[in-house]
Amino acid sequence: MRLIFTLLIVSCIIATSITIEPSTLRGNSQSSSAKLSEIRVAVYSGSGAWTYDNVALPNLFEWMDCSVTTVSGYDIKSGCLDNFDVLAWPGGDYLKYWEMGQEGKSIIQDFISGGGGYMGICAGAYYACDFMVWYADWNVQPYKVEGDELDLDLFPGVAHGPIDEIADWNSPEWYNMTKIKINHTHPITDSLPDYMQIFYGGGPFLIPYEDANVTILGTYDVTTQYYDVTTQYYPSNVTAPPAMVAFEYGNGRVFLTGPHPEIEEDSDRDGWPPELELSDEGSDWTLLLEAVKWLARVDIEESVQTATGSGSASFRPDSGMLEGLTAIDEANLPTPGRPDLLFSHGFFSFNVTGLVEGQTMTVTIAFPSNMPVGTQYWKCQDGTWSQIPVGDDDGDEVITITLADGGLGDADGVANGIITVDPGGVGYKLSTERVEGWAAILEMNNFPEGWSSCPSLDFMNSEMMSHALIELGWQSDHIYVRRDNLTIPVVEESVEWLMENSDVNDIALLYIFTHGMWMHWELLWNEWFPTIWEQVNTSKRTLMIDTCHAGEFIEPIYDDPKPHISLAHCSADEVAWAGLPEEGLPILGSIWNYYFTNALCNSTADFDENGFVSVEEAFNFSTPLVQTYMNETVFTVPEFLQSYHDIDIYPENYDAYPHPVMDDQYPDELHLDLRYYIMISDLNRDGTVNIQDIFIVAKAFQTKPGDEHWNEIADVDKNGIVNIIDLYTVARDYGKIV
Repeated sequence: MRLIFTLLIVSCIIATSITIEPSTLRGNSQSSSAKLSEIRVAVYSGSGAWTYDNVALPNLFEWMDCSVTTVSGYDIKSGCLDNFDVLAWPGGDYLKYWEMGQEGKSIIQDFISGGGGYMGICAGAYYACDFMVWYADWNVQPYKVEGDELDLDLFPGVAHGPIDEIADWNSPEWYNMTKIKINHTHPITDSLPDYMQIFYGGGPFLIPYEDANVTILGTYDVTTQYYDVTTQYYPSNVTAPPAMVAFEYGNGRVFLTGPHPEIEEDSDRDGWPPELELSDEGSDWTLLLEAVKWLARVDIEESVQTATGSGSASFRPDSGMLEGLTAIDEANLPTPGRPDLLFSHGFFSFNVTGLVEGQTMTVTIAFPSNMPVGTQYWKCQDGTWSQIPVGDDDGDEVITITLADGGLGDADGVANGIITVDPGGVGYKLSTERVEGWAAILEMNNFPEGWSSCPSLDFMNSEMMSHALIELGWQSDHIYVRRDNLTIPVVEESVEWLMENSDVNDIALLYIFTHGMWMHWELLWNEWFPTIWEQVNTSKRTLMIDTCHAGEFIEPIYDDPKPHISLAHCSADEVAWAGLPEEGLPILGSIWNYYFTNALCNSTADFDENGFVSVEEAFNFSTPLVQTYMNETVFTVPEFLQSYHDIDIYPENYDAYPHPVMDDQYPDELHLDLRYYIMISDLNRDGTVNIQDIFIVAKAFQTKPGDEHWNEIADVDKNGIVNIIDLYTVARDYGKIV
């Protein structure tokens, strides 16, 4: 607030010994999940602290549910900061803060550089800067305040103030509201409104040095005069000077604000009656809530045990505070209008508080087990069911929902800074259809003039892949084969065939064998394929690239958010090998294809011994075999090794060559053996899904590891509890014969 406020009664702060357990949050280099109550805040209330902030700041942090303690200069010099995550330095008498001296300055700097957070408000912002320029005495030139060696030197820049265009410091009305334009490029401010009205009383504008690594969070909506300390030129105008900044200091973080967001003018919850002629136009405490979370490096998270007993679900708001998180039993909700979905984790209600009026925010929810692609979020308000769009719907355990204060998802429909969420939960439709496999297999042996052809292969690579899939239970009419003349339209047509035939539970597989350069120059693979591949609406997409430089053609798929698995014969800078009959080597065709397809049908590759070889197991089993064959058979023939040397590749310089690549973005292990999707229901392995399998689940129903009747076999989806999902999975396959 005011640097020297003569109308205030100076309180004598009696130093006390503070004994608090050391902080467990400070020093984290990355954000971690925590509750607000785990954040420990020290509020300086010693010499020079503004009386209003001695009340307002503790009230602010108590509203946040943080652990808050007021501390004096003596406490700080006695080592109390070891027990805190954030130090809040209030408005007040800037010059008296120098009484902390060099000793206090060093302690505070060490606290922040060691991972602590510093919040400086008004005079607390002046105190944090390299030095300040004071403009209040118009009888003399603005001057750099002497004694700046006692400033904290946290902010790499200069504090200038006060700003008479907002409030005349030398008049009885030295305070006012000021309009702050918000910059949304920082976690503190990314969800705040474009403008905020904040109480102002002599605070600084903050000019960083050139090339300083500082983020300007907000600017004053004024043009004021500015004294350039580098040229000593005055006056010159500065428009929209920085009002709030954030930056890193060592391993810690600093947030500085010239105006006073902690002072409420529409409420007395800060501990002081509001000025009748002033208005916040909504609380500014949300800004400081986000600042505290950023300073302490925490993502606020609350957890609750689900009503279905499936485990613990966690909720993380990207803004505001989560309150009243409660698990709701489906039996307590009305049946009429309820969607025909399985709500395996039940329902939840909660409130999000501490928002700016009308604010939109996102809640990230993590469930005990993976949620299928196509999961829906439904809420029940006053007996009426309605749907809220789901984000991050990629088949893992996490989804997001976006809510708006006074809008979507807010039960009271009022923009009041609080979102009330009626009972809602995620549901999905369990398909009664058996998993089927659909494969598009593309091979090119004969190329136009100027390209090297390999007609003697006689399309054996597509034959190998097709034969392996049929052996794994695939129907021949579910395998689409195209040979030669591979163009962009042909590949597009193949992917469209997969789209038309496969549903969300099926396997969609695309295999291609050709030249790597054909993929790069003729098919322009990376320019268009990732987009169309993402449109294949199945949770079991499998891409196999059997070419030279194959890794290059799966790299763009890495960012595909939906479940998938991609395999490449070799890395992006390597050359593949396919044996030709005229070469006289024992293996013909693609070496990788040969070993991989054999591994799919080889029980030795069944590492987890569940009776089935997954794609991941086959890849890991076949990779060393490919490398051994290349190094001990192919590269022992001088002319073949020389062919690699001719293109500046020296396999002998590697421990192994080539290096097949697997990008596994499938939540579990993916199986191509269609019998697997029936066999998981045949719990007693007698070859038939029957009443005995139902009985196994029923006997262990609603048990967890350690319970008397727990049976791991009955936990079909392996999520640590035998529940309705396991029972449904077995019942769905009732009567099927393996």
